[in-house]
Amino acid sequence: MDAALLRTPSEPPVAAELRALVLAAQAGDPAALPRIRQILDQHHEIWRHVGDLGTLAERAWIAVLAADHPVAVESMKRTVAEMKADLAGEHPTRLERLLIDQVIACWMEVSYLETASADPGRSSLDQAGFHLKRLESAQKRYLSAMKALTALRALAPAGLEPTPSVKLHDPAKRRA
Repeated sequence: MDAALLRTPSEPPVAAELRALVLAAQAGDPAALPRIRQILDQHHEIWRHVGDLGTLAERAWIAVLAADHPVAVESMKRTVAEMKADLAGEHPTRLERLLIDQVIACWMEVSYLETASADPGRSSLDQAGFHLKRLESAQKRYLSAMKALTALRALAPAGLEPTPSVKLHDPAKRRA
């Protein structure tokens, strides 16, 4: 399929090409994969965005929790972004960011399960017991993720923030 046909006016040409290559690869074309790899090597922002599993989990939980209600979706996105910023602080390490993603995902799961268990409906006792065990398990994972983040911060040496770039000379004081 021609990549130009798949392109929308505001996107870069590489996006349309990548979309066409993905369709070809999904249709079984083995020649598409090397070019996909080449594009991903040249455009780190693509694989970082598509491969961000924490964000994928957030989107999935928001879709479940918001039930396609546009105001709820946007509000939850903002709540999650605010929580992540609060938890991250000034200079989070990669490990801290991973644990923050885990805390957020677990919080969303617990929130969903608490909401679901608040209205048991016509559940049998066995089903209600299952839902309770699932909620308790999610709460344990949530508390464990928070504990791991807290422990990491307690054990990590202070001052892990990036240093400003080192200047060997002042360009304004160049000598002839």
